[in-house]
Amino acid sequence: TGDAVKKLQDYSFPGNIRELENILERAFILAESRVIETTDLSIDLLRNKTAVSVHNTPSTLKAMEKHAIKKALQRWEGNRTRAAEELGISRRTIINKIKEYRL
Repeated sequence: TGDAVKKLQDYSFPGNIRELENILERAFILAESRVIETTDLSIDLLRNKTAVSVHNTPSTLKAMEKHAIKKALQRWEGNRTRAAEELGISRRTIINKIKEYRL
């Protein structure tokens, strides 16, 4: 949304382009819809690592992956093929991940 773009424009990005990439990747994974909102941006959370657990956002790559798969499955009402397509992974991979994460 426009507010999310404004928040990104107002941020100084001390980590440069890599920080921007990380913020956008995380926002895409955690977004409840296909539109990134200001609440999906973890700009404030990156400054304070303890805030991550306070806001219940996944802090490890595995936790983010599990969360992303779970949300995609919810969006597609359990359709593994569509969820896998959304995530850019194969159907076999999502089936293996569902078993691994016990989703």
